[in-house]
Amino acid sequence: MRHDFDKVIDDLAQDLQPARKLLSPLRLTLLWWTASWGFVVGTALLTAPLRPGALDNLVTVPQFTIEIATGLLAGFLVSLAAFRLAVPGLSSNRWLLSVVVALFCTWVLAYVVGLEYPALMTGMMGKRPHCALEMLAYSTPLLLAAAWLFARRYTIRSVRAGLLAGAAAGAVPALMMQLACMYEPVHILKYHMAPIVCVALFGALLFYFLLRLKR
Repeated sequence: MRHDFDKVIDDLAQDLQPARKLLSPLRLTLLWWTASWGFVVGTALLTAPLRPGALDNLVTVPQFTIEIATGLLAGFLVSLAAFRLAVPGLSSNRWLLSVVVALFCTWVLAYVVGLEYPALMTGMMGKRPHCALEMLAYSTPLLLAAAWLFARRYTIRSVRAGLLAGAAAGAVPALMMQLACMYEPVHILKYHMAPIVCVALFGALLFYFLLRLKR
């Protein structure tokens, strides 16, 4: 009887392959974040140059620097919060989500404050005629790349993961537009920030159906 049991175990184990080690959420975030920036910067510069003086402003105007830095931190951390959901069993994401929400609110608030106290001189300089469409065009490949990475893992909370991944995918081109498009807080809120909500909602829907099909 013991011999038969051992034979069954040997037969089951015969064709097993070593499990492939997956990247940690932090490394996956760094990979996706770096590739996303490379794609967005490269594509945006092919269509038009940066707003004149944008890089100088980034160094010389503290309020503008803080706006960009807040967006960068919010975008990176929302990416990390999303990719943590691709690994079941990690510790609670609640603290990270609280930080992400606070940072996104601070980022938006910076432009609300800018309605009265703008960081830079406002105007049409550097305006891209279809910046909102560019936002969606740039963010869609980023979201699809994230969806592919999630599909290779086991994501339990697909809607939450898609919402966060969509917000991350929208944040990258939104930040790029702060350097590439006109600086005017109303324009920024309507055409650079608002599309992030659209991409996040699309991400939630995409992940819900994609990850259901996988199962």
